[in-house]
This record gives sequence, structure tokens and C-alpha cells, in this order.
Amino acid sequence: SDVITRLAFQSLQLVVTDYLPIIPCWCLQVLVEVVGKFGLQPNEINISLTAIGLLWNLSDFLYQNRSNLKRDLEEYKKRQPDLVKKEETAPQSPIHNIEFYPSLDSLVPPFDSAWMCLYGKLGELCVDPRPAVRKSAGQTLFSTISAHGGLLENQTWYMVLWKVLFPLLEKVRSTSSVAANFPPPSDNTVLPGNILIHHSRDTAEKQWTETCVLTLAGVARVSTRSHILKKLDEYPRAWALLLEIIESNALSKNSEVALNSLKSFQEIVDDLSANNKAPKSKDSTRDASAISFVADITDTEVGVGQMLGESGKTSVQTPWKMNTFCVLQKTLTARRKHVPSILHNRI
Repeated sequence: SDVITRLAFQSLQLVVTDYLPIIPCWCLQVLVEVVGKFGLQPNEINISLTAIGLLWNLSDFLYQNRSNLKRDLEEYKKRQPDLVKKEETAPQSPIHNIEFYPSLDSLVPPFDSAWMCLYGKLGELCVDPRPAVRKSAGQTLFSTISAHGGLLENQTWYMVLWKVLFPLLEKVRSTSSVAANFPPPSDNTVLPGNILIHHSRDTAEKQWTETCVLTLAGVARVSTRSHILKKLDEYPRAWALLLEIIESNALSKNSEVALNSLKSFQEIVDDLSANNKAPKSKDSTRDASAISFVADITDTEVGVGQMLGESGKTSVQTPWKMNTFCVLQKTLTARRKHVPSILHNRI
């Protein structure tokens, strides 16, 4: 019942706010899972929003106690197979029962498993049916990655890209494309929890448009600010996929999605130009990647420009289309200005 849900969540809040320092390291991943489940429950939106705040608190705790947690989790992983003897048949308390222990992901370091669990839960909340939950989860996810992503190992970043961020973009894209078929909200435009909806967001389509814009902007921001990503062997493939997604969104019939996708594109180009004073690379692979990145940018610009130009021949130049042309022109100018120096410094 709702009463039991509220009581259980109050107990969980107490654990997160007052007892984190004394919780065994292996319980943290379980705690993240439980908080995420409360965030996904559909009945109490205030509980869901508060749960997202608790996930941020957990991320802050992981960051502040990273040294001790890394050591303890490494020890836990070594001891995990021997935590309980198979021949024991007597009733066991949870602390001695192997079934209650989380299985750490063997593909990433033990400490990073907790982060992956956290990012995964926030990713699920980013596609929640409730727009307020989606927005809060998206802001928390990308803020957490930007603030604490530097702690992650390279193999963990690979998992973040291909198991969290790109699947999230695809899920948001597919849901946004069918959002027009969702039933419109009632005339009172008030959500459960007395949350008022502005007229610019009073349909499912408009709300998913906002989610699409925020998600793409967040992923683009992560790709430009996380320098670790650029050291990954898989980064060229991730880069190409991101530009492909940006191009697809730039050609969207939705004016808000199209314009903001080009703004994200411009942010990426600006980031490349900001790094044009980097030391010359001695790695031929990185040099080839730099040239490939520039080629991908050019292909994206040409593709978007041609499509906009062709559509302009048969339709009225609407204000959003003129704004789109303006943003595209700025990115073209920035690319022409900065790409030569980028290549000069990288080759």
C-alpha cells in the first residue's frame, strides 16, 4: 500500500542520511539498487524525486570515500568465494548468507561496479513516464558523470558509453518518435503531487521533446569534457555514432530538437578548437583519429546543410529554420577557423 511504501522509504532515507559511514562496502551497491527501485515506483512522485536526490548523495559519498572503498571492495572481491562454506546447512543470518552478497561485475574494477549500478539506475529513471522524474534524473546523471567521472577506469568508461549513454539516447529517440500517439493530458494540466505544467510542455510530445534535447545535450557535454574518453580505443566509433545521432536529430521535423542538436554540435566543435594548443601528438593512431574526426564533422555539416537547403526550396522559411541555418553557419565558421590549427597541432 501507499502507507507502507512511505514508511519504508522513510527508513531508507534514514539509512542514507545517517548510517552510510558504517554500512559494509558490499551493501552500497544493494543500497543503490533499492533507492533506484523507490525512484521507479509509479504511485508517489515525491518519493521518486527524493530518491533521485538520495542517488546524488550516494555518488557524493562514493567520491569522498573513494580510497577506503576501493581498498575494502578489492578485499571483498578476493574473499567473495570463501564468504560461506558450502557444507553449512544451518539457518544463516543475512550477513553470512552468500545469496545476499552482490556479485561484482567482472568486467570492471570492484569500485567502478558501484558507479555503474548508480549510472544504470539513473539511466532507467531518465525514461520514466513522468516528465518531472525524467528531467531530475537526467540532470543528476550528467552532473554526476561530469563531477566524478574522472575516477573511472578506461574499461568502465567503455561500459558507460555502450551500456548507459547510447542505449539511453536510443530509448529516448524511439519513445519521442511515438509520443504524438500518447493521450493528451486533462484540461487541468496538473500532475499528481500538485505539479503544474506550463503550456509549452502540456502534451506528451512536448515533454518528450524536452527530454530528447536534455539527453543529447548531456551526452554531448560528457563527450567534450571527459578527456579520458578521448584516450579510449573505442572513442572513434563512439564519436562517429554521436555525430550520426546529432545529424539525425538535426534533420528532425521537430524544430526544438533540430535547433538544439545543432547547438550541441557547435559545443563539440568549440571544444575541439579550445584544445588546438595541445602538444603535438607522437601517436600515429591518434593523428589518424584527429583527421577522421574532422572528416566526420564535415560529413555531418554537409548532410544537414543539404537537407535544410532542399527543404527550403519547397517550403516557407520558418523562424526555426532560419535559426537552424544560423547555428549551422556558426559551426561551419568555427570549423573553418579552428580545424587547420587542430590538425597542425595533432599531426
